[in-house]
Amino acid sequence: MKILILAGGNGTRLWPMTSPPKQYALQDGNLSLLQKTILRFLKGYETKDLVILTQKNQMPLARKQADEVASGIHILAEAEPQNTAPALLHALDEIDDDLFLVAPSDHIIAPEDRFLRALETAKLESRDASAILFGIVPTNPNTQYGYIQCSPGRELSNVEAFIEKPPLENAMAYLESKRFLWNSGMLLFHREPFMDELQKHPAFSYSGLSIDHAFLESFENLKVLPLHLSWSDVGSWEGIYNAYGKDENGNVVIGAAELVDTKNSLVISKSRPVKVSGLDGVIAIESSEGVYMAHRTASVENIPVEKLLSSLF
Repeated sequence: MKILILAGGNGTRLWPMTSPPKQYALQDGNLSLLQKTILRFLKGYETKDLVILTQKNQMPLARKQADEVASGIHILAEAEPQNTAPALLHALDEIDDDLFLVAPSDHIIAPEDRFLRALETAKLESRDASAILFGIVPTNPNTQYGYIQCSPGRELSNVEAFIEKPPLENAMAYLESKRFLWNSGMLLFHREPFMDELQKHPAFSYSGLSIDHAFLESFENLKVLPLHLSWSDVGSWEGIYNAYGKDENGNVVIGAAELVDTKNSLVISKSRPVKVSGLDGVIAIESSEGVYMAHRTASVENIPVEKLLSSLF
């Protein structure tokens, strides 16, 4: 199986840490999220099985970070930033293999051994599906994730519907019903049935296409495998706070930051020392791009960076 690691995103939701994007900039211990992803898969696969998909302008950094943890990983880069599908289809044109796993480079998953065992289960079941999605058993009514309606009590079930970022009332109902999973964005497929289904879609083309629920929902025999583990796509500052380990005061501190009488906060310093005193439940992010501060309950991480910057200046 070839594992296609998506590492070309621009990460604009996490201003002021978009240059480089979060898969390269955010660290878990001394490793970037991309490096953690590489090492996660190397627990069960060889370097020849891994392919990093990225943009041309990100390729030097992707190569540097990949080589720091494992030599010989193949990197495919497109000249211009595009959606998921063009990068994926480019990889399918370049790679002579039948079975593929598509996985983002910026997720935190634990325990990793349980995740790798789930991949083996999906591989055994994959011949009878056009594609297999991986759904996370939800632990809270999160409104920032997409949901998959299915039968999570079964090891593998049919995808009944996709729901994108529901309001809180709906998310609470989904959690109580136990008939929904968070959509992890990971999928496993064999080349021929996947391409057959994709090409049936009236909007299919080799450019401007994103492999998301809008296309997958038209697939016949689309399956989902539930994952009972800790998972975060760290797509928001609050998501990063929830995903990382806390100190005795409930703080997440990354970089050269000093906290005094501060609790339940996320503080990241990338280029200058930061000191936070006497605060509770705040987000303080410093980088060469700028400084962002907010209360965690009033975070603006989901506002596009262009709108955020226009409101600040």
